[in-house]
Amino acid sequence: SSSSSQSGGNLQPTAAPQPVSAAMLRSSALVLVASSALALQAAATGMVDCGGSYESSCERCTHGNKWAWCNGECTWQQDPLDEDDGVCVASVPLGGATKANAQFYEWALFFVVGGSVMLIFACVYYSKIIVG
Repeated sequence: SSSSSQSGGNLQPTAAPQPVSAAMLRSSALVLVASSALALQAAATGMVDCGGSYESSCERCTHGNKWAWCNGECTWQQDPLDEDDGVCVASVPLGGATKANAQFYEWALFFVVGGSVMLIFACVYYSKIIVG
């Protein structure tokens, strides 16, 4: 005689979500107002948004933290083929040419040319060796 045991799923009911308190709403509203006021003040004084803080220029955003603190209106640019530390610079609006965009097109051209050469080699190999 064989016995099989089935483990039933003992699902416990989850607690109902708690309503948002008025104090939580007030504190959220205060944070929103304060951050908006800070952003307006920064814009009025010519400061840039580093993505969590405001500085006079993107170069001052990092405070030694390199790319991790270069956000917001700024972009970290580093040549992957060089050993330099990179630099935090102002972001270029869409459509503008940057060093990163130029490098993308250089690599894209490299892959298209390389892929074309491999395709030609494969066709020749197929016709001469496989069919041949």
